[in-house]
Amino acid sequence: NWLEEELILTGSMVNQRRQEALRLTGRARLNDIDLNWLHVISEGWAAPIRGFLREGPLLQALHFNSLVVDPFNVSGARDLIYTGTDWNDYETRGRTRTSLSVPIVLPITKHTKDIIEAGQNKGEDAVALYDKDGRILGLLKNPEIYVNRKEEIVTRCFGAIDPGHPYIAHIYSGGDWLLGGEIEIFERITYNDGLDQ
Repeated sequence: NWLEEELILTGSMVNQRRQEALRLTGRARLNDIDLNWLHVISEGWAAPIRGFLREGPLLQALHFNSLVVDPFNVSGARDLIYTGTDWNDYETRGRTRTSLSVPIVLPITKHTKDIIEAGQNKGEDAVALYDKDGRILGLLKNPEIYVNRKEEIVTRCFGAIDPGHPYIAHIYSGGDWLLGGEIEIFERITYNDGLDQ
């Protein structure tokens, strides 16, 4: 898988990026569902995305069930979904749409947001990603923090607000902020459940 080769680091890059991650102020802890999404992204199952959605691509996924892309850079917009959301850019346009009806986002708390912003204020342009047990998983590059539109996500994806639905409950229990950006992970995500192949 071409995307997996770009997102899962190998060789000397693993140690180099791991050392970089250990020095970062900005850190985000992923719960089990976040880890599952990281796994999906890292192995290319959500191509063309290369990380958790930024605000612009999230709104495209919610309202159009697709993303505007330019994979061959015909219009100069190849990196449109990988750069920070610029609401004042009316010129850059992708050439085609690709299906994406499920928003793949990373909710964070205000505390995590403050820590990441403190790192950004020191010039950091990445966030270290950790699992719930404190194991470092990788980096999220060029982070974009924005408001978690919980009700909009729920109503656009499910068509109703049902607090008894497990995933809706998960969305509402998430932090009030979302963290978007492209990922690099240090090794393939495994679960040690006998199914890791």
